[in-house]
Amino acid sequence: MPPWPVWHIEIRSLGRARAALLGFAVAILAYNVLAVLKRSVKITHTQTDEAITVAPDVSTSYLALHIRGQYEGMLVALPPEHWSHWSDAAPVVMAGKLSELASRVDPFQVRSRRRGLETHKLTPYVEASTARSHHSTARLLMRARKKTS
Repeated sequence: MPPWPVWHIEIRSLGRARAALLGFAVAILAYNVLAVLKRSVKITHTQTDEAITVAPDVSTSYLALHIRGQYEGMLVALPPEHWSHWSDAAPVVMAGKLSELASRVDPFQVRSRRRGLETHKLTPYVEASTARSHHSTARLLMRARKKTS
């Protein structure tokens, strides 16, 4: 028996160098696609007034959840034949279509939520004898029955 614990929790296929490298490359590619989508939503919904520019703060995780929720329906509505003509489209055409699709995203649904400051409430003073005293549930129920009868 080995001197260290063996839990068998590692996925065997990802333990190989090529599989781990493929998994890492797919993760980087997916994050880059998500970053492009995030940036397009942010640019599309930026509001510019005279001297003030307000850009929505888009959350990567909320955007990923939003995409995941819509993806299944999109695959049903658009079969794979409709996707093949995008492989040889010009970058300008792709950017135009991406900004058109980003304009349909509600920025309120994918915004980052900032946590407020934590406010620490002071606990009221309680005497030690009261804090340490034990109250049996059976006794409390018995007292409540006596009060009602």
